[in-house]
This record gives sequence, structure tokens and C-alpha cells, in this order.
Amino acid sequence: MAEKAIYDSNGSVFVSTSSPIDANPERLRRPTVPVHGIEFFQKMVGKKRRIIWSVTIVFYMVEKVGEQPNGTLSDILLFYIGGSGFQNVEYTAWSVDRMTSARALATKWLKSRSAQQMFQFVFDQNGVQCKEVLGTLFLSHVEVEIFESCFIDRNQFDCCSYFQPHYVLLRGKCLRLEKFNLRPFTHLVINFRKPKGELISHEPQRQYAVHVSDSFAAVATFPRFYLTFNDKIFMNVYLRKVLMRPDKRVCSFAPKEQGRATCYINKWLQDVVISRFNCTFVYLSNFSSSAGFETCDPSIIVTNYDGVVNGGFNNTCLLNCHREDYTWKAWTHVIRDGKTFSIDITFPDNYYEIYEERVMTTLPGFISQLGGQLNLYLGISVISLLNAGVYVKDRICKNK
Repeated sequence: MAEKAIYDSNGSVFVSTSSPIDANPERLRRPTVPVHGIEFFQKMVGKKRRIIWSVTIVFYMVEKVGEQPNGTLSDILLFYIGGSGFQNVEYTAWSVDRMTSARALATKWLKSRSAQQMFQFVFDQNGVQCKEVLGTLFLSHVEVEIFESCFIDRNQFDCCSYFQPHYVLLRGKCLRLEKFNLRPFTHLVINFRKPKGELISHEPQRQYAVHVSDSFAAVATFPRFYLTFNDKIFMNVYLRKVLMRPDKRVCSFAPKEQGRATCYINKWLQDVVISRFNCTFVYLSNFSSSAGFETCDPSIIVTNYDGVVNGGFNNTCLLNCHREDYTWKAWTHVIRDGKTFSIDITFPDNYYEIYEERVMTTLPGFISQLGGQLNLYLGISVISLLNAGVYVKDRICKNK
């Protein structure tokens, strides 16, 4: 067994104060904030989107576009995945004829439903489901499908009762742990399955990306790290609360800048997509930048695919003045036993750190301190000045 440290969220050293967490901490907007920070995404492997191939989708495609040669139905689905705003579809490797055929058939297929209905049909109903990702224990080297393969301090619980689907910028569908109450020193252990799919040549899933975020819906593409088959990752998560004074130069209270990724995604959406194509994506329709815009035609996105998924933008976002940040450390154990595929998350502290910016002096206080310093170094006081004035006046009067 080999062990190595792989990631650390923050290498800086801070001086801080600590405050115990109440049994029902009203000061925190959501008491289960640390758990909400763990996001699980499927990784792109072989430059193809890992989505479980659904018999329902096959039948529906055949019904709408007719029987097609091998691989054509996969091309239609890949065309739609990239056209929905998700990355890692290698259209540059497609020939002109292949792209033309996929575009024509996908357009015909997509006309049968609205943009929202088609997205729900492909990704929500027939995409990767929780039970296909979580829910496996190994007993005597036999893979047994059960749904209680998540553990809190060695107590099993139903994974899919707490993990909910969630979409994130460019990465696609993930599973997010929701509303789970934790005690200090809690160990959360999650075991993963290895689903297979048509778009990955029926090869088993061998790697997941783990994204760390805050309690808000917006999740950025970073920070993240990868969990690989035959690895077990041990992760410690810590919470800190930042309270800064209002200052437009360094932080913001604007609703668009709540959460670390909210402003980032709004800016990306505005600069990369909306300003160029006057439309938005289904999975980002709840963001404020999307208000009033229709869903993008997949053909437009595929035509400009590289500029969308790799497009730069002017990121002028500020962090929120009052925010909850997460620091974390993770190590991986390489265990080549052909069955290990899990992550062990620990919440070791019963307190959170507070970083608060306070006013150390006011204008009256500053004047008072200045006067005190002058008196200390010059030996002058207000009375001394008055006496000096009287002395000068007396001398003038005597000279007369």
C-alpha cells in the first residue's frame, strides 16, 4: 500500500479567532454547509461524454429519424451533448460528411420536443442516475448491488436518498450531497460503482472528478481533484466564516456575487455565450444573466464549439463581503486490490474559524490619539499653548 499527499486548498497561514458551533447554529445560513461543498462529477474519458446509453433514447431516435448505420445514433447524441454546452466532445476529429449528417439528423430529432423537454429527456430521465454511480459493496470479491453503500461512522445509509442531481458549468451532471446533519469528527465514506455506456465503448467507469464548492448552487470548474479505481482518498474539510466591511474595491454584497462561483458563471455566460449568440443554456437558465433569453440552438454552439468551451472572458468578480469558505486537505491510498473505489471525508472540528475585519479607529479617536502623541513627544498640551499666548501678550504689554 502506497500513500501520498496530493492536494491542499490553501497554503497560506492566518491568525484567527474561533467560535464553537451551536447545536443549531442560527448564525450559519445553512447548518449543513460543509457537506454541501462536496460535488461528484463524471470525468470525460477518451474524449467522449460519459453518459449511460439508454434504450429509451435509442427507440425514440429510431422513431423520429429512422434506422441508421452503426455509430450514427451515437453521433446524434454527441452532437446534442456538445450543443447543450458541455465540453470534451472532439468535433475537430469529425469529417465534414459526418458533421453534416449528424447536424441534419439531430435537427430533425430535436424538433420533436422543446429545448427544456429534450434536456430533461436526455440528461434527467435517461442520463446517469444515482443508483448507477453509487450503491455497490464488495462481499467476498463479488460485486453486490445494494443502495446502502454510504457510511456515516460505519453506519450504512441510502446514498441516493441524500445525493441529488446537479448541473455545473461545462462539466455536466453531478451528484450533490444535500441536507445531511453531521457531528464533529464524523467520517463520511462513499463507495462508487463503475457504470458502462455506449459512448465509451462499454468500458467501465474508472475515474470520477470531485469538485469542492460552497453552499450556493453555482459550482465552478475548479477546485477539483480526481478519484481513480484502486484508489481510496481521505479528505479533511474545514469551514471558516469571513466577515469584511463593505468596500466596493475589495468585496461586494451584490446578489450576483453571492458564493464563490455565482459571479464567475454569470460573467462567463454573459461574455462567452449571450453577448455572441443572444441565447443561453438550459442548465444555466436559472442564473440572472439568462433572464429574458431563449435557449441556444445546438447547431450554433457546435459550429462555435471551441470558442465556447475554451473561450476567455473578463473576470472582474469580487468575493462576497460575508461568505463561508472551505479549506480542505486530501490524501490518496493506492490499493491495487481490484475493488477499492471510494472516498472517506472527515469533518474533524467542532468549531469554525471567523476572519472578521473591524474598524480599529474613528476620526475623533484618530484626533485624540494624535493629540496624545504630540503631547508625549513635544511636551505640549492645550493649557501649555494658552499659557504661552498669555505670556506673549504680557511681554508685549510690558514693552509698551
